[in-house]
Amino acid sequence: DTAPAVYVEGQFTPIPSLRLVPGLRLDYYHVVDTNKFSVDPRFSARWAVTPRLAFKGTVGIYHQLPTPQFLDRQFGNPNLSLVWADQYELGVERRFTSAIVFSATGFYVRRHDLPVPSFDRFSSAGRGRAYGVEMLLRHEITEHFYGWIAYTLSRSENAGALAEAVPMGGNTGVPRNASDLAWR
Repeated sequence: DTAPAVYVEGQFTPIPSLRLVPGLRLDYYHVVDTNKFSVDPRFSARWAVTPRLAFKGTVGIYHQLPTPQFLDRQFGNPNLSLVWADQYELGVERRFTSAIVFSATGFYVRRHDLPVPSFDRFSSAGRGRAYGVEMLLRHEITEHFYGWIAYTLSRSENAGALAEAVPMGGNTGVPRNASDLAWR
């Protein structure tokens, strides 16, 4: 099994206060005799309104391989798609001193092609979403101290009985019709 990846990004500053960072990640997965590829574009921007106040944002696509046991030819489905998500973030950063910085970032993530039980043992019909805000108070490295305090408030939901909750093997007694895609 192997999973090499290549990532490239550029950094542009059209004006001194604005930094734009486009990126691209390419992945190849060869796991459980299955070959899968992904292409993930990403973009971030940071605008320093003043030396102490900045706004930031990111958007991107992120893929990952389903748990390899779900790709097994005997008990899983080697035709499952890669699980992927589109992610969005907007935030503000405030510097109070040369060492103390506070940031608050709101995020929204949609997950696609999550493995769910089905007639083919598993299918890629599940969906998910999460949203919330993360706050971070950071004291940057100085001669005598370094640390941070972070708090994240979020809500995460899935549509479908995700495969992670299903025992592997033959007849497990779990319905496998993939028709219940209600949000949980």
